[in-house]
Amino acid sequence: MKTPTNIDTPVANQLQFSEQFDNPVWVKDSANGPPPATITPNSQIDPLNGFTADTINFGATSIGNWALLTQTFLDIATVAGKTFTFSIWLKAASSVQINLCIEDTGGHVAVSTNVNITTAWNRFIVTGTFPSSGLVGTPIVFFGNDGTMPASTVYAWGAQVENGATATAYASTTTPAGVQHNNLVTWLQTTTEIRMADLYTFTLKSGAVFRYTSWDTNLVVMGNTFLTGPPNIARSAIEEKLGMDVATLELTIEASLTDTVNGIPVLQAIGRGLVDGAGLRIDRLFMDAGGNQIGTVVRFSGFIGQVEELTRSAAKITINAATAFLNMQLPAILLQPGCTNTLFDPRCGLFKARFANNLTVQAGSTVNKLITTSSQPDTYFDNGQLIFTSGANNGLVKAIRQFIGGVIFFNSPLPFAPNAGDAFTAYPGCDKTQATCTTKFNNLANFEGYPYVPAPETAI
Repeated sequence: MKTPTNIDTPVANQLQFSEQFDNPVWVKDSANGPPPATITPNSQIDPLNGFTADTINFGATSIGNWALLTQTFLDIATVAGKTFTFSIWLKAASSVQINLCIEDTGGHVAVSTNVNITTAWNRFIVTGTFPSSGLVGTPIVFFGNDGTMPASTVYAWGAQVENGATATAYASTTTPAGVQHNNLVTWLQTTTEIRMADLYTFTLKSGAVFRYTSWDTNLVVMGNTFLTGPPNIARSAIEEKLGMDVATLELTIEASLTDTVNGIPVLQAIGRGLVDGAGLRIDRLFMDAGGNQIGTVVRFSGFIGQVEELTRSAAKITINAATAFLNMQLPAILLQPGCTNTLFDPRCGLFKARFANNLTVQAGSTVNKLITTSSQPDTYFDNGQLIFTSGANNGLVKAIRQFIGGVIFFNSPLPFAPNAGDAFTAYPGCDKTQATCTTKFNNLANFEGYPYVPAPETAI
């Protein structure tokens, strides 16, 4: 498995280190004679048949003295007038009685009860309500010898303090209180029910980030909100490859005109190139039967490649693993007359949206040609591209073969006959020559051709 990211699960338990009674957060409080409690960690079989229960020795006490383990929780303002429940699993080497208590450090008691511990594991539960006023110091919970009690050896595991009058399912904690620290690898090895969701994070070249999930509701994972569909996202199986081979997957995005990104319908944004080269990360989220998030694993990281298919309702896109950046031709730049850049790619440096021409279909257009009112010169759109933004062909991306006399011609017919008034956006093409780069795009600084290199057949 790839290295997981563990996610802390919010829980009711307000105690820290709920099973580690040797941790300093559990204070060995004794007064007027008896020695502090001694603790041997992880020395007994716990109620779940693990070996994590602690052995605790309390000294004998009499009236006015005590030997306790205490822990603070929350604060006075939060607990005033509120009811809390303290629970803990205990058993003893021989039957014995100890005290369980919730109070403040000023002695204002919410509940104090002596419980009889046997040689079998039992979960002991006490509930009490703090006074609504007059509290001082800090709220604490404790267990141990208080008053006249003999020395005792008890085994303890799983302490929990929670708001309310009912003890709920125990949740192990470390620190801070109120969260359960998960270990995804251990959890996967022991759990019997697993719920999973894919998390998709798209990072556009502009820096904008969009997050979606395959789960049927929105998810907040590590502070980030992942939206459920639409748009609905499905993927092919993820390939795992060794070495420098580039793994790919196919992503299918289904969306309608009302599903937008930056105010533009999703499929139109794809057709216009707004997501070209965007980064994509796919994480797998693991959850338990209650929907608590346990952890995530990165399943794929790469970038958006070729748009294989774009229709009015869906787009199929090839996603390349980031190793594709290492799969480059050497030398990276060929010495050839034509420019080695692709129009609007990062090396070209031109922003595609700035060259968008918003046009409408004119009467007389057919599936093989579009009559326009464009004032651009002949050949301007040659080898370019257009995307319909309304009409029967809405969302369709089409390559332009030729532009002459205000008419756009295609290599193959449109799937549906266009109607006068249908809107579309056309983008120019580039023939990779120095002259075009200079006069058409004013981008000579980024021209990466070598027009003065002799042709291969030139005699020397």
